[in-house]
Formats: sequence, C-alpha cells, structure tokens
Amino acid sequence: MPPNAELAAAVDEAGWSPGRLADRINALAGAGYVARTTVVGWLRDNRLPRDPLPTVVAHLLSEVLGRPIDVRTLWQGRVEPSAMWVPANAGMDVPWHLGGIVTLMRNWPTPGGGTVDRRVFLAVSGAALTGPVWQYVDRLGTDGPALGGLGAAEAGKISHGMVDILDATIRRLRDLDDREGGERENLRFVHREFDAVAGLVRTGRPADSTVMARLLGNWAQLGQLAGWMAYDGQQHGLAQRYYRTALHAAHAAGDRALGAHILACMSYQATDRGRFDDAIQLAEAATEAAEDTPPAVRSLVSTWYGFALAAHGSQIGFRQAIEKARDLLEQPDALKERPPWLYWYDGGQLEVEAGQALVRLAMITTRDPKATVEEAHTRLASRVDPASTSGPRSSLFHGSWLARALVRGGDIEAAVAVGRDSLDRLKVTRSPRALTQLRHFYEDLATTRGATTNPPVVALRSDLHAALTTSPPRS
Repeated sequence: MPPNAELAAAVDEAGWSPGRLADRINALAGAGYVARTTVVGWLRDNRLPRDPLPTVVAHLLSEVLGRPIDVRTLWQGRVEPSAMWVPANAGMDVPWHLGGIVTLMRNWPTPGGGTVDRRVFLAVSGAALTGPVWQYVDRLGTDGPALGGLGAAEAGKISHGMVDILDATIRRLRDLDDREGGERENLRFVHREFDAVAGLVRTGRPADSTVMARLLGNWAQLGQLAGWMAYDGQQHGLAQRYYRTALHAAHAAGDRALGAHILACMSYQATDRGRFDDAIQLAEAATEAAEDTPPAVRSLVSTWYGFALAAHGSQIGFRQAIEKARDLLEQPDALKERPPWLYWYDGGQLEVEAGQALVRLAMITTRDPKATVEEAHTRLASRVDPASTSGPRSSLFHGSWLARALVRGGDIEAAVAVGRDSLDRLKVTRSPRALTQLRHFYEDLATTRGATTNPPVVALRSDLHAALTTSPPRS
C-alpha cells in the first residue's frame, strides 16, 4: 500500500519523529507497548494498528496540535473509534440539574471485581475541558440547590445519623490518601464508597431536603477525592471524569466553596500536565466561583493560581497570587471557618505550596535559578525534612521535585541528601505521581558532572535504580 499521507502530515506538523510518537504512545499506554519500527510501518506501508492504537494516536495528535484529529480520517475510514479507550468527557455533557446528575451516575458502571470501569479515559484539553467549567461559573448565583426529584419522600429512610457516618468515613478516606496516595487498590476502595453514595442519592429516600443536600455534598467530596487520587495515580483522564462529576454534584448541593476547590484541583492537574493555558483558565474560573466563600478557600485558590503562573514562567504573577493568599489566610478566624475537607491547608501548607511553585519556576528560569532553588528549599524545609512524619505522600512528591531543582541549581550535595530522604519515604508510600518525579530525578543525576565518579551520586543512583525497578506498574 502507499504511505499513509494523512498520518505522516499530522506527525510532521507535530514535529515528531516515528520514535517520538512511539515514546508518547508508551508513556500513555505503558512501557514497550509499541516499537519505533511499528510506527514506521504505519507511516511507510500504511499498516493498520490493532485496537486501541488508532484512537490513541488520533488522541495524542489532537492534544499536541490543539484541534480534533478524526480517527477515521487518519486511517482512511478503515477503523472506528475504540469502544474501550474514550475521551474523559464521553457522555458527560448533561444539564446542570438533578436529571443530569442521574445521567452521570449511569455513566459510572461498576462491573464485577470492584474495578471502576473497563474503559480507559483519555485526558482532554482546551474547550473540551474548560467549556463546561465556564458553564458552571455562569450558572452560579442563578440557581438554588437542586434538591428535589430523586427518591421518594419517606421520612426516616436515610437519616442525618446515617450521613454523619458518611462524613466520618470520608475523613478516614482522606487520611488514607494523605498517607498512601493514589495507588490502584486505594482508588478502587474509594470508588466503592463513591458508587454506594450515588446509589443512595439515586434510589434512597432522604428524611428531608437537608439530608439530600448533605448526600449530594458527600458524593461531590468523594468525586473530588477520587479525582485527586486518580491524578496522583497518573490516570489523568479518569481524574478529569471524577472532577467533572463532582462539580455537578457540588452545584446540585449548592456548595460553592467545594465547587471552587474542585476547579482549583483541576487547575493544579492541568499545570502538572503542562497545559498552562488550561490551568490558568481553570484557576480564573475557580477565583470567580470562590467569591463569598470562606477566606481559606479563596486563599487556596489563589495559591494554586500562583502555582499555575509560576509553572508558566510568570514570577511577578506568582508572587502577587501568593501575597493575596497570605493576606486571606491572616484574616481573623480564617482557619476556624475552613470547610472540614480543607483541614490540611494552613500557613505552613501555603509555604509548602509556594515552595513547590518556586521549584517549577527554577526548572524553567534562566535568571539565577540557584537563588530560586534556595528560596524553594527554605519554604519546603518543614515538609521535606527527614524528621517530618506528616503527609508522607506529599513529602515524597515535594522532595523529589526539590532534588531535581537542586540539580538544576548546581547543588549536587544537597540534591543527593534530599534524594536520599525521598528514597527512604518509599517505605511508607508508593504514590505513582511522586515516583514519576523520582524517576526524573534519577535521569537528571545521570547528566550531572561526576555521575560516574562521585561516590555519593553513584551510590544514590544505584539505590534509586533498585527501588524504582521493583516499583509496581503505574496505575
């Protein structure tokens, strides 16, 4: 057959080689999923990949080119989109009322074995991600809580006492995430609760409208938590799907503060994915949604807005956002008025988040990165200190990033010390997101001066290699 001109043109426009396309597929689908020679066969001989690869390739090219690339066009009508690898927003364009909530619930099938779904959800960007978010923001202040229309009104069927137990359960699940992160079994465990609360909302009979509001709020919280754990597990499409569901539930419950928090989480994820325009748009939406919410909520939103700006290279914007966040948190009773799910955010955490943002800034700046790294190290000290026992997942993540920044700043001795501490934390948590950064640190060390002659560097690289090659596969 003649070469695949459509595929070749799209790959060319993306500036990719066959090897680069193979790398991107393997990063998404798993190491060794395709070889470079296989991609060459698609291009030169117009060979047809097995499912789901045509859909995966179309998705990757759509992401990098910023416009939809149709799988049928790319492969001359010889394939249909995969039924198992689908966009994160598939089936999620629903109205912002309880009828839409019911539809979303039906789009979360839970087959046997306790898995979330057999489908693989592909992360979306641009208008597919931000469009529904602005719909949510536009409706704020125009709709009251949508609490009627589900279940039958039978007093006592679901009581406040039952919802109190759900509240306590969610607190324990958040503690699980703080300690261990988004490993696959942890996420499945949380999803079981997410699915159970959905069943209560859909078929249960609340004692009154307040119980229904609390149930919807519980479902929104579980969606936010599952989204964060899926993101931590590097399942970005699945995380987006949870967040989108949680946003609908928060809207139905009339919980504007939780909605703003969900949007801020979405912005944080987009920053981590390198989708800076999306991240800033999502942070702006979170800022609008956070109006009239408790000061701590607005402070967190501003902090993560600063995080997005720093990763985008805007040092001035970052510092302005962090100063605003600090001012909000210093208001009287700011900590006392925090929603229960924001228990982890205080002045110390603000410094940690600012330090992480500075690490990102140091990784891209060309103006005195050493000074930026030193400031980041100072702000992160409480979290990456080996004596710290709180939040091992976050400590591993921040420490891995800091070690990378120290390499960037030329302080190899400090990088080795922080890297050694991060390695020790693997005994407590195996967060896939943190492990990814630890792997990048391992690769960064290979390019440092003295990588093969400096004994501490050689020893750390050997220990890192042993720890990382025995890590469980990415969720």
